[in-house]
Amino acid sequence: NLRADVPVALSLSSGIDSALIAAIAKKEYNVKLQCITAGYENNPNTDERDKAKYISNLYEHDYHEIEISENELKADFFSFCESLDEPIADIAGYSYSRIFKKAQEIGIKVILSGIGSDELFCGYNAYREAFSGGESQINEVMNAKLDNELKMMKAVNQVASEFGVKILQPLLSEKFIKYAKTVPISE
Repeated sequence: NLRADVPVALSLSSGIDSALIAAIAKKEYNVKLQCITAGYENNPNTDERDKAKYISNLYEHDYHEIEISENELKADFFSFCESLDEPIADIAGYSYSRIFKKAQEIGIKVILSGIGSDELFCGYNAYREAFSGGESQINEVMNAKLDNELKMMKAVNQVASEFGVKILQPLLSEKFIKYAKTVPISE
């Protein structure tokens, strides 16, 4: 995914998954990414922009950030919803649309996303509850989480296409999912 004839961007949060992609791009491929991060105005508890900027600078990538105001969200909400074949029950869908808009503005055609590691490596509370049920229950939760994420990313890709952008999720590729499922749950 990092070998491209066009500049590549990364939808960068401060999470380990997108930070891992930023690190691999620099250390393994010596690729400079355009990192794009979105944050919400007046929401310091969930705003990851400072940490994302730190990660981008650490790996010598270019950094772009978007601040989304409540007024912008209200103004764009209905047109955003109308652009979808199915609703997305996650505010991240709107954040992605703003990231795609920014990507279009700076000439980006391909964006990488780190989505997938929480689904594959037990990063949700539902997994903690499933541990008592053993490996089969954990696998059920994993498959449900993956199915949900793949459906959401299909909708997100639809939004991306409206901005002439393609989003790639290396951690949700068939090859990586197959590999991740070989890692013993105890690990």
